[in-house]
Parts: sequence; C-alpha cells; structure tokens
Amino acid sequence: MAVTKARRGRGTGTVLFRHMEAFCRETRVQRLSIVTGNPLSRDFYIKMGCVLSTVFIVSPPRSTASIAINWLYRYFAAKLIRRVHIVGGVHGDHAKGIALIRRWQQEAGAEVKRPTFSTEVLLGNPVAVEKGCSFVDEDLDLLFKQTQLATSVSNSVEQQRANELNALLGPKKQVYEYTTEHSPGTDFIIDLQESKADVGIVAMVSGTKIHDAFAHRLCHAIQRSHLPDLRIVVAMPNTTSKAGYSALNSIS
Repeated sequence: MAVTKARRGRGTGTVLFRHMEAFCRETRVQRLSIVTGNPLSRDFYIKMGCVLSTVFIVSPPRSTASIAINWLYRYFAAKLIRRVHIVGGVHGDHAKGIALIRRWQQEAGAEVKRPTFSTEVLLGNPVAVEKGCSFVDEDLDLLFKQTQLATSVSNSVEQQRANELNALLGPKKQVYEYTTEHSPGTDFIIDLQESKADVGIVAMVSGTKIHDAFAHRLCHAIQRSHLPDLRIVVAMPNTTSKAGYSALNSIS
C-alpha cells in the first residue's frame, strides 16, 4: 500500500488500511502479513494495530548500504495472541515446572520463542520455591478473585504475589473483552502444575470463558501432532463470572 507524498497527512493511508481490514474480516482472513523497508510505513502500520515480528538486515548487490526490512502482522481472530506468559512454581514444590522455567530463563527463552508473538517465562511463587513448600501463607492459585486483588495491603506472601502478578499480567477485568484496543499484560497464560495422583499428562482448560475455545483447539492440536496420550480436561469453576474466578489464568 502506497500513498503519494502530496496526499500524506490527510488520513488517506488510514482510510485505505481500514478498507483493507474490512475486506480481510469479510473474507475471514485471520492474519495479514506486511513487509516494508520504509521506517515511516513501519511506524504507520504499528499505529494501525500491527505487530512488529522480525527485522531483517539486507545489503543490496554492489552496495555498502544496508536496509532494514520489517515484517509485521495484523491479526483478525476473535482472541489476539500477541503476548504469552508461561508460569511455573505457582506451588513451590512443583519441581518439573520450576526446572523448566529456570532452564528457559538461562536460555533467554530461546526454546519457547516464536516469531508471531512474544513469550515470557516466570516463577509464580518465588518465595515458596525458595523454601521448597507448596505455599507460605495460603494457596496462591486461589487468590485471583476481583475482590481479593482489590486488597492493596496484605500480610500474606501469596496475596502480595497475586497482586504483583495481576499488575504484571493484567490487570484483571470484571468482564472478558475482545477488542483490539484491549491490551492486557498478557493474552494467554500457560500455568505449569503437577499432581500427586497418577493422571499422566493433562491439559486443563476452563469451561466458562468464551475465548477458551482457542485453548481447546490448541490442546487438540498438541494431542494430534505431539502427545496422543494427552488428556484434555474441561474445568468448571463454581462461578460464571470472571470477577469471581480465582485461578491465575483468569487474569488473561
């Protein structure tokens, strides 16, 4: 898409881009790929909601100059996945998830990075991890209700950590929002946990959140391509509202 110099600054590019967005939605395009070597165009596309994925440095033949080629994406799916957080150690005695997080942190997350979204890894309850116990004062995974997160002062190690995670990954909303303007700290949370029961490998997703349809499809894709023995469990919390849902993934 190009706009002549005489028409720049008149909103022509914005109008053209919005028409292109409308066409993509009508034809059910889920992702639009844009490549540009123009830094002004790159900034314009980012302003329009595109995500900068990769920058390539190329040198034309018989030239000493280098050009930065920007590769951007515009997503049109109902749930935009631009930022993913993988959390381990919500319980400090869940050794496998803790070991994975520490390994990925040492590798700067190279194993879990992807070109179309950012991935961050972190320990959920570092104090409990250090002590080697499930929790210090109370179960962290039960402290993400809206009313609990509204408590700014608490003597509980886990409630303080819940507030920190909400500030980092949220903030949690009263209701689920799906507009492109909604930009929480994360779009998708993978919470690595363990069970003392012999349940094998289990993927647990919520049965109440609309956008968990994506999580369901993701789990089935993993089951088909990598883990045929993966058990997919739909959890039904005892609440139908987001505000009353207490688990970590209710932040996203």
